[in-house]
Amino acid sequence: MEVNSALLIANWVLFLLVTGYAVFLFGYLVLTRIQFIKLGKKAEFEKTMQERLQAIWVNVFGHKKLMKDKKSGFIHIMFFMDS
Repeated sequence: MEVNSALLIANWVLFLLVTGYAVFLFGYLVLTRIQFIKLGKKAEFEKTMQERLQAIWVNVFGHKKLMKDKKSGFIHIMFFMDS
């Protein structure tokens, strides 16, 4: 019985160490993401509603940035036209 209890204690200690390290890494990741986001500057929303809707239409529905690369843009369009 003494060997079983020693292994059980070792198992719990290792479990707590690994879980603690995982929580630490997650917290560190969240912290670095927050710091990265704070580096950015605030977006300027001086555009009119019509200009903003036009930008949404072009970039979201028109895939303007995706279409800069003709090959991948064409494949993307063909993929979604099929479904």
